[in-house]
Amino acid sequence: MTKVVKFAVSEEVRKMRLWLAWILLILGFVVFIPTSLGGDKLCLLGYDALCSWTPYSSIILWIGAGVNFWRVRKKRAK
Repeated sequence: MTKVVKFAVSEEVRKMRLWLAWILLILGFVVFIPTSLGGDKLCLLGYDALCSWTPYSSIILWIGAGVNFWRVRKKRAK
């Protein structure tokens, strides 16, 4: 029989999640920036961006930020 152990999330872990969420949110916007550094590949929106997967990579980063913001808020409510 396995024993389930619940760990209390410390304040440091909550702050780390909050920082990670802000970084992911900002990076989601940064990949939209048009640039000439990306090479000769156009993004799916039709311009030369930092990431050739621009709309999809932004959505993935924003989902990660949203999950972390949600977890911080959920732990704060308890």
